[in-house]
Amino acid sequence: MQRGGVDRGLRIIPTSMSVRNLPRLLTLSLVLLTLASCGGGGGGGPAAPSGLSYPQPAPLVVGVPIPPLTPTVTGRILSYVVSPALPTGLNVNPKTGVISGTPDVVAAKASYTVTALNAGGSASAKVSITIIGVAPSIAYSSPYYAYTAGLPAQTTTPTATGSTVVTWSVSPALPAGLVLGATDGSISGKPTAAAAPAKAETAKAKTEAPADAAPKA
Repeated sequence: MQRGGVDRGLRIIPTSMSVRNLPRLLTLSLVLLTLASCGGGGGGGPAAPSGLSYPQPAPLVVGVPIPPLTPTVTGRILSYVVSPALPTGLNVNPKTGVISGTPDVVAAKASYTVTALNAGGSASAKVSITIIGVAPSIAYSSPYYAYTAGLPAQTTTPTATGSTVVTWSVSPALPAGLVLGATDGSISGKPTAAAAPAKAETAKAKTEAPADAAPKA
């Protein structure tokens, strides 16, 4: 202590504050200092996901496993959901968001929305999927048939392998009186007039509607 005054390095404790309270005051100061360094007493949640995107696949084929469609996203993701439901045979992994599987049925081109979720919010992306059938292979028992005008022709039905055939067509048109079966590609009927031998007609089968056609109600 200096003569004529109080030493500047000495702190005088007010009479209302006891020495026993100092540890509590110091502890409180440390707590306040810690909260201040953390930005206050409120806790900040995780940022919402962002930048979700998927590769857009080429038309998929019934019965053929698809290459996995792996998403790109920023942020920690808790789960993934998709709407509407993916075509039969395909699924989205709720943890990784990867779309995989083997399509079971033909499906017209459609858009599906995948959403990535966490406690901070969500992000969505669209995936366009088209599923086509395996091209059918058809064969008739002979490349040449002879018919007699005025007499019923023996029905000739081809064999078809691959996906279920939806439509049949023939080019050029069959001789007058003969018809192509709309459901099985068979040739039948009664030729109405004699005709010179002609090149064999080509029958075609299709397994699905155009890729961008809307599903029928």
